[in-house]
Amino acid sequence: MRDLPWRDRFDGALCFGNSFGYCDRDGTRTFLRTLSASLKPGAAFVLESGAIAESLLPTLQTRRWMEVGDILFFSSATYDTSASRLDVEYSFVRGSVRETRTAHTWIFTIGELRELFASAGLVVEQLSSTPAGDPFRLGDPRLLLVARKGG
Repeated sequence: MRDLPWRDRFDGALCFGNSFGYCDRDGTRTFLRTLSASLKPGAAFVLESGAIAESLLPTLQTRRWMEVGDILFFSSATYDTSASRLDVEYSFVRGSVRETRTAHTWIFTIGELRELFASAGLVVEQLSSTPAGDPFRLGDPRLLLVARKGG
């Protein structure tokens, strides 16, 4: 995703779910520049994420568990304030078998996103909390950000 081969090829792009924030800040900057280069002038990029500081931090749950069929799922989250990174250890238990992995997600404020997008030639046009376009407010669980490539 940081080395897309196309230039001015796509009419738009989407990044939905928990697919944003897995690269560190430099990697995210590279991704946005590469993505912007692959978009035609005037094309839109829509980002949907719950891992934005204004969404995540006000209600961060540090421990969760759930049972799905015969699988128990546990997670333990730590927010590294010096790196603005969420580190989550996930464990899945099925019978006597336990598997544990750690995921790292870099957390950005909306202000940081505006700057990153602008440096990639993408102008943020809309910040919503729903597909209907309701304005985003602190604590909303999801951000829908619409940006457009300059022409």
